[in-house]
Amino acid sequence: MAAPVYTSDLTTLIPDDSSTTSNWAAIGGGASGLNIETDYFIQGSSCVSKNAFANTTKGMLEDTTNTSLNLGDLDALFMWVTHATPGSLDTKANGGLRALLGSSGATYNEYYYTGSDEIDYGAPWLCFVVDPENATADSGTVTAANMDTYGASAKLVGGPTKGAPFGIDAIRQGRSYDITAGDSGSPATFTGMAADNDSQANRNGQFQGVPGVTGAFTMQCRVGFGTAATASFFDESNINVSLNNLEHVGAAFIEFEVINTGTTLKWTNVAISALGVDTKGNFVATSSLLIEKNTCTFVGMGTFSYDSNSTLDGCVYRQCETVTQNGATLTGNTFDDVSGGVTDNVMLLVDDLAKVTGNSFSTDRNGHAVDLGNITSNTTVTWDNTDTGYAAGSTGTDVANNPANGDETILCNVSASQVLTINIASGASIPSVGNAGTGTVDVVAGQTTLTIESPNGSEVRVKQGSYTLQHTQDVTGGQVTYTYTFAANTKVTITAGGSGLIRETLSYTLLASDATVTFSLEPDPSYQT
Repeated sequence: MAAPVYTSDLTTLIPDDSSTTSNWAAIGGGASGLNIETDYFIQGSSCVSKNAFANTTKGMLEDTTNTSLNLGDLDALFMWVTHATPGSLDTKANGGLRALLGSSGATYNEYYYTGSDEIDYGAPWLCFVVDPENATADSGTVTAANMDTYGASAKLVGGPTKGAPFGIDAIRQGRSYDITAGDSGSPATFTGMAADNDSQANRNGQFQGVPGVTGAFTMQCRVGFGTAATASFFDESNINVSLNNLEHVGAAFIEFEVINTGTTLKWTNVAISALGVDTKGNFVATSSLLIEKNTCTFVGMGTFSYDSNSTLDGCVYRQCETVTQNGATLTGNTFDDVSGGVTDNVMLLVDDLAKVTGNSFSTDRNGHAVDLGNITSNTTVTWDNTDTGYAAGSTGTDVANNPANGDETILCNVSASQVLTINIASGASIPSVGNAGTGTVDVVAGQTTLTIESPNGSEVRVKQGSYTLQHTQDVTGGQVTYTYTFAANTKVTITAGGSGLIRETLSYTLLASDATVTFSLEPDPSYQT
């Protein structure tokens, strides 16, 4: 078996487990002493701590190693910070705990990270994430290009007066966790990645398990499923991931990317929720062998971009930004933009409506369910989905110019003199259509679907007399569908066959309701490869 490999790209800015405090500059008056702390730490075997003193700002910066930041990308500084008496801190708005990035122990920017109003009931180690190229400091004017000094400080509102409650551990820079290798017998998992992240030797702070809760994780990084050089086999189910809201990085910092044409990604009952609006988390399929998502739930996330190897079945996209199909198959999914979604959002950007079936779209604000894009030739599509909350739909021909008002189910741009015919499948709702072009949209209801089951790789042809109504050269998914407007006593012939298979032809009278016909197709004994 190919054991999965989990690789963080974090690099060290300040050496871990220092043996001396001589590289550190103390901030704040009173008992300014610094310590090599071996009683509490988060990573390795020690950290640096700061002695207590009431009613002032206390902290420290490492101003001697002088390792410059990597610039020109989304990389960020990852720094572990704690304060053992969070109730003595000021609020976040007043800079209770601050990240410090600068050019010396006396010249630095302050980034207000958290405070007593957020951590009053505990004193956890927090992994601060700051990208000075994509964040505005609360004070200070040092540019990212001049930064090589890093630390943190605490603003107190009273106590403590003893001990060394303030600590800083590992300080690193990076963004990504790359997952490679694995196979069906030993797949890569979120559980395995968290175990790697949370090991005492690593403590990367990128993808953490929630203590005491099985299958729950927090994330503040980019996760790469595969790399350009190495594929991954990832298979996970029944887990929950919370995406941290990071105010001091670029909006695209948190991301899931599937990469490499050999990579397989399978998610079943995976729930991912964004905890804020600054870093919602995007999903992008750059390349893949297979992407399967079944009964997954995504809440408050950013954009999703799939590919033709993607299958999405029974998933929920609640208050997320636009999903781009790119040839993916979407069946029975829920797109919900009710109460708190994205205003004027297009939920699904479609390039092949035939692969978008049985989905439901709902909204209580302006925006469109789907965008069919530019229609530059006479085109017929089938709408086999339901919608609520959009402008009322109607059948008939919409001639000339009907600019989109922003609340129609379907958005399109039909070129002049062209006709977009939208057939409504049985059981589907009648959508409203916003046409931004000057062509014609014709909405036809009363459509019926005939499902033709035939082996993968076979060829299926539906004919009326000598006229071919539909021809599928290469069956995938074990079936094809033929959608039509019912007319009594309409007779067709259906032929299925293919290389190495005995061809079968069926005479069939189209029904007024949905139906299914099946071809088993026996092997052709005379076929020679």
